[in-house]
Amino acid sequence: MVNVKISNVTKSFGRNVVLKGINLEIPSGKFFAILGPSGSGKTTLLRIIAGFEIPDKGNVFFDGKDVTDKPPYKRKVALVPQNWALWPHMTVFENVAFGLKVMKLPRSEIRQRVNEVLDLLGLKGLEGRYPHQLSGGQQQRVALARALVVKPKLLLLDEPLSNLDAVLRIKLRGELKRIQRELGLTAIYVTHDQEEALALADELAVINEGVVVETGEPREIFIMPKRLFTAKFIGRTSSARGKVVEVSGKEALVQIGKLRIRAINHGLKEGDECVVVFKSELAKVRPREGYVKVTGILTLSMYLGPKVEVRLKPEGSEEEISFYVSERETPQIGSTYSVHLPIEAIHAFPLE
Repeated sequence: MVNVKISNVTKSFGRNVVLKGINLEIPSGKFFAILGPSGSGKTTLLRIIAGFEIPDKGNVFFDGKDVTDKPPYKRKVALVPQNWALWPHMTVFENVAFGLKVMKLPRSEIRQRVNEVLDLLGLKGLEGRYPHQLSGGQQQRVALARALVVKPKLLLLDEPLSNLDAVLRIKLRGELKRIQRELGLTAIYVTHDQEEALALADELAVINEGVVVETGEPREIFIMPKRLFTAKFIGRTSSARGKVVEVSGKEALVQIGKLRIRAINHGLKEGDECVVVFKSELAKVRPREGYVKVTGILTLSMYLGPKVEVRLKPEGSEEEISFYVSERETPQIGSTYSVHLPIEAIHAFPLE
């Protein structure tokens, strides 16, 4: 296990500034996710932590020691890339053993450690197969086994599940979490998939355009985002512009068309124009005590299996707000329709 500190890291490729003064601390033994849209700088940051890229400015510390200029093999890190990068001409055993052979360990120890990690990942019996003879899930496990067998201080994962189908991704992310806990590793997981980040991470950082937008525990980030970008990016959300009518403590009364609703206030005062972000998947059809009622004309209703997506246009507004509700039947288009949300699912932010 290792504590990782990233201090004021900046990185450019030509005129393209990819990272802009990144500051992060990843506690020892935690599963830490770096979440952001494509092109936000996630993979570049991971490669700097691994030692495959050197920052233009700033430093990387492992347990308080500056490792910025150290090559990857001196950092005792293991990286699982997005494409898994298995050697096609090597068997499963040879792929997993490769790093140990580079370390020039005795054959008996190599065999023992490879067998242990294959057993841990459910790959026993596949030692003699080649990558093209394996399923996608098995190839992903081999890539993970190759990383774990060298007993790294730090495990780095760059969207390792992105090439798998949805069912397998859900299964394997549970296995990743289990293995990280069993081995007590510090793990850093880069992804653009917010559900994956929320499911796996003990803590996470949201990054956008080379800047850390927000850090915190998954539930905190989801329920009480501090920034507009985070509120809109995390979870199934919908948003609409409004105007603050009244401020009371931590809440604001916001008007959208003729609709007035309460929302968590993020630095607004009376009369301010704002953006209201709704955590759409937390909507309920039936009223509940303390919930906020949102009413409008139903403009769209789509059956999605366990949920129905409904879009409402509040009276006097041209904006549609989407919600996901557990309805047995899709309601009538053009009718007046209401949903109910907890106040924590509605956030009002200043315009950016």
